[in-house]
Amino acid sequence: MSAITFRPAWRKADPELERDAISFWSKREKLLPRGVNPEARAKQLCALAYRDGEVAGVATATLELVPRLRCRMAVYRCAVAIGMRRKPLSWTITDYSREVLEQWSLENPDEKVMGLLAVMQAREFVERYPQIVAPANMAFVGFTQNGYPVRVAWFKHAALPTEWPPRPSRQGPAARSPQGG
Repeated sequence: MSAITFRPAWRKADPELERDAISFWSKREKLLPRGVNPEARAKQLCALAYRDGEVAGVATATLELVPRLRCRMAVYRCAVAIGMRRKPLSWTITDYSREVLEQWSLENPDEKVMGLLAVMQAREFVERYPQIVAPANMAFVGFTQNGYPVRVAWFKHAALPTEWPPRPSRQGPAARSPQGG
């Protein structure tokens, strides 16, 4: 097997990377949920994985307040080519993306992003990795309202809120529970 190379894409607005991601998704029509605009999703790129000059995996993220965790997280999605799913490209691109996002978070402390959160929607991954801490340091933290497992990889600089006594988090317009998709 040829070597996999990764390219960071977080907040780069790189037209070449966006074109590569859109092409990857368009060749695999079921990778994006119905109604999701590929051009809009491409603006959320985090990292791309290449093998022999072709895109083998795409990772995206959005920054969201997660009320249950009382912090902002990079809500993460990834898709990999079918022949690469057991390599395990999904975990290596996740680990790479976490590093990219963690570095960005350190450079942008006012954003207060504490980690990477993923909703595990692929049955294959849930069955293959039932342990509490899975590859890429993704720890199980609960379930969505729809019953999908939620995993988090905390950034090294993440810390608990220091207000005491703890108060329920305020849910502003940007607050939501990640449901996947």
